Amino acid sequence: ILSGALKRAVRWGWISSNPIVFAETPPAPKAKPRPPSPEEAARILTEAWVDPEWGTLVWLAIVTGVRRGELCALRWVDVDLSTGVISVSRSIGQRNRDTWEKDTKDHQHRRIAVDEETVGILAEHRRRLEDRCAALGEPVPAGAFVFSLAPDNSTYM
Repeated sequence: ILSGALKRAVRWGWISSNPIVFAETPPAPKAKPRPPSPEEAARILTEAWVDPEWGTLVWLAIVTGVRRGELCALRWVDVDLSTGVISVSRSIGQRNRDTWEKDTKDHQHRRIAVDEETVGILAEHRRRLEDRCAALGEPVPAGAFVFSLAPDNSTYM
């Protein structure tokens, strides 16, 4: 309302310039995430483990707290099972149906240390991928994603 009124005031010669052009928008409010309670997380995980692939994804999301785009962009080269360290350096962006690989939201590369149980879950997840690729008569692709809908994990989720 003010912007339109002041534009007209300039046009009609009532004022010499529109002061609205110098206004700055206030910063967006800080996010206040509400993660699930331990009981809610346990119920979510119990349901997710019906499908081991989905259960692994949900487990890793809960344990690491990484963003969903970062989980989708995670490749096996980013996961060091011997040291229990996951490197997060990229993300999957999406606008409508278009998706692309990009830098992380905060443009920060980080390393996350995970516990032995998570390493075991990821190792089993990797064995399932190797078994699927062996059944296809193909090796695991060098840049395979940790989570994918493709049988050989060659594309991101």
